[in-house]
Amino acid sequence: KILAGVKLFVALWPFLQITFIRPYSTFACAADLETLAKIAWSKHQESVWPQTALDQLARYTFTEPDGTTCVRSCFPATPFAANPWDFTNCYTELVENVQTFYLFQCLASLIFLLIPIVLTRWQVQRELQKVASQGSP
Repeated sequence: KILAGVKLFVALWPFLQITFIRPYSTFACAADLETLAKIAWSKHQESVWPQTALDQLARYTFTEPDGTTCVRSCFPATPFAANPWDFTNCYTELVENVQTFYLFQCLASLIFLLIPIVLTRWQVQRELQKVASQGSP
């Protein structure tokens, strides 16, 4: 019974981590929003960020007591479509994880459905060959 709980926890951990832990954890802190945008969207090589992107990123930030601006781990996935209704990086990662999980679950189900069929056919063929080699009375 305990092992089943552990297996369930291990299987669900990526989803639990993205949905319940990451939104409340801190991704990075910087002196200003521009620097924070460079850190958050480091794969985009922009020298100047659009003001709409900075405004949307600001929705996911908070200020520490020492005055540094920090951003939570879930923020708009891309600065170029930074609108209030756009998806966060956590959402896009969750969708990718669910799709991967679903794909592997379907493949595993199909494989474990086909294995007994193949083994049964193989066993029947062996029995038929055995009967044929012994000859019929």
